[in-house]
Amino acid sequence: MNTTPSIAISTRIPAEMVKGLDEVASLTERSRSFHIKKALNLYLINCKQQSVKNDTLQELDSAFSELNAALKNQNNLSTLDNLIDELEHRDLCINRDD
Repeated sequence: MNTTPSIAISTRIPAEMVKGLDEVASLTERSRSFHIKKALNLYLINCKQQSVKNDTLQELDSAFSELNAALKNQNNLSTLDNLIDELEHRDLCINRDD
């Protein structure tokens, strides 16, 4: 016995869909309502999963952007270090002890 409360809703469905629904209901010996609930449940699960996927993709994109910025910053520091090394090697760098 199903103790979950039910709420009646109303919606317009194209005649061809109702015809297909009636065919499936007849073949399976189940009601329209049974198939509509099953289809709606699958749709809602799919929407939730897609939402989680989108959230995960956004988090990964954000993390990738942060990593990319950090790598660029590291490359800039590396380039600056190389420049300083080169200047020191050429004795063109100002000695702070003077």
